[in-house]
Amino acid sequence: DYEQFSFKGSNDEDVYCYVVKPVDFDPNQNYPVAFLIHGGPQGSFGNMFHYRWNPQAYAGAGYAVVMVDFHGSTGYGQYFTDSIRGDWGGKPLEDLQ
Repeated sequence: DYEQFSFKGSNDEDVYCYVVKPVDFDPNQNYPVAFLIHGGPQGSFGNMFHYRWNPQAYAGAGYAVVMVDFHGSTGYGQYFTDSIRGDWGGKPLEDLQ
C-alpha cells in the first residue's frame, strides 16, 4: 500500500514523502521503520522499481517504509532543486529531522 503526504520543511516549504505499508498492514500493530534516503544530493524517489531503492522488499519483510524527497530533490521545480546549492547539509538535514 503506497501513500504520499507532505509536511512543512525548511523555510516552511512543502516537502513530499512516501510511505509503503507492510504486507497485511494492521493499524493496531506497531512496525519497524525503514527510513530510505536517496542520494544525489539532487535526485528523487520515483514511482518505479529500482535495484537500490526497493521499498516493496522492505514492506514484504514487515517494515513500514518512509521516503522523503527533501529540498534539492528533482521533480518539484527548479527552485526546489537549486535551493541546496552550496548548502547540502542545511535544508535537506532539516527536512529529514
